[in-house]
This record gives sequence, C-alpha cells and structure tokens, in this order.
Amino acid sequence: AGRFGSGSSPNAQCSGPCAAGRYGGEVGLTTAECTGECMAGYACAAGSISATGQTADDASSKPCRAGFYCEAGAVDERGGTAEDGAPKPCDAGYYCGEASIDPQGGTAANPTAKKKCSVAGFFCAAASSAPDEPEQRCAKGRYGVQDAGHTTSACSGPCDAGYFGANEGQTNRSCSGKCEQA
Repeated sequence: AGRFGSGSSPNAQCSGPCAAGRYGGEVGLTTAECTGECMAGYACAAGSISATGQTADDASSKPCRAGFYCEAGAVDERGGTAEDGAPKPCDAGYYCGEASIDPQGGTAANPTAKKKCSVAGFFCAAASSAPDEPEQRCAKGRYGVQDAGHTTSACSGPCDAGYFGANEGQTNRSCSGKCEQA
C-alpha cells in the first residue's frame, strides 16, 4: 500500500510512491494516481496509505494545520505551494481550526459552519487559527466590537474624539477613558 508498480512477475519492483495529494490504500496499484485523492481537510505526502494522510512509517492522520484549509487532494505541507495543492490560508475575517475544508473554517463534520472572527478587541488576518490570537489585538487608539469580522488592526475605528486608547484590544468607542483637561 502507498506504492505502485507493474511487471511480469510477482517479484517485480514497485515503481515508486503514490503521488503527493493521493493515497494507495491497497496493494497491486499500477499508476502514481493510486487509489484516489486525499480527503478534504487532510494533507497527504507522497506514499500515503490512507485518505487522511497516514503513511507506512507514521500511523497518525495528517489534518490540515490550523490557520489553513485543505481541499481534496492537498499535498503534505513540506515543500509545497498553494498552486501545487499545498494547504491554503483561510480568509481574513475568519479563522480555521485543524482539518478545515474551506477558507472560512468549515470542516467535514460541519461544512456550513463558518468561523467568523467575532471576539471584541481582536481581528483575524489571513491564516488565523483562532479568533483571539494575542498578536491580533486591535491597535492602540482603536477599538473592535464583537461579531464584526475585522480583518486588520484598524478594527471598527478610532476611539471617539476626547477619548484615548492606551492599550491594544479596546472593545468600545470610549476606549481607555476620557482625555484629561490641561
């Protein structure tokens, strides 16, 4: 399994591993296309023996890593690009957990559930793996309301006139408080 070949005797050598993004779940395969494409939400290295990316040397599944999504036939992340089937970053304004199948965080178990960035005081850049990553707080002097799906540190907008935002991650227009009178 995980390899293909052809020959005229039972001792013929296998030609090579199944192509990256595909898997060989049985013996006797004759082309690099093998059994079929890797399952959406998973990435398969060359020589995979299951649709979830297991290999003869590693029995663990290979879910698409958080922050990215994998379409059917995705190649293992080592050495690939999005153009050749490697995992792709999830959309800005959304986040993707492990094994996501689309750019807005859907999974095989729940393909219509979109994971919109909805935590007040935060934004989700492309390839976000959680809605509240510490490095993705709204910038100082700005605020972010809940459920807004912010895509940049500009968030909902600047603090109101006469107010200041001393810290990142402010959640309302009045930010940190009123400016003091001189």
